[in-house]
Amino acid sequence: GCDVPEDGLYCLGSTWRRDPKLCRNVREASLEGWRYAASHPEEAVALLQKKADEAGYTVNRLLLWHMLQEILPSIFPEEGDAWVPGELSRRDYERTAAMMNKIFILPEEPPPYEIFVPSGEGSSQESSRGGEDGTRKEALSHAP
Repeated sequence: GCDVPEDGLYCLGSTWRRDPKLCRNVREASLEGWRYAASHPEEAVALLQKKADEAGYTVNRLLLWHMLQEILPSIFPEEGDAWVPGELSRRDYERTAAMMNKIFILPEEPPPYEIFVPSGEGSSQESSRGGEDGTRKEALSHAP
């Protein structure tokens, strides 16, 4: 309910520089898996239940169903939403970083947006859709 970007995929900067296509493919495969789960929720829940049983974990099927229904809107926007799946908005990131810094009084400034979004020739693509500043880049991120 705080309207903040949360989970993401991350890779080392060296991995991104060595093979950005692989990194993009991992992102696309992850999104495709979520699309499949959204289209086949019963199958997705059954698979999670099976894997949990095989691993010796006790899980509640109803809870798995509820969790899937809760997570999908954070992965895929509803009609009219301004964000794009798989992309991190500079505006959303900077607003969240400022809020976290204000609430938690961080010992250092939050890391800049560019640390979490590939930059440089051939490593990111600007989207024609964007936030107020018009800037969106791929959410596949890297750490230095």
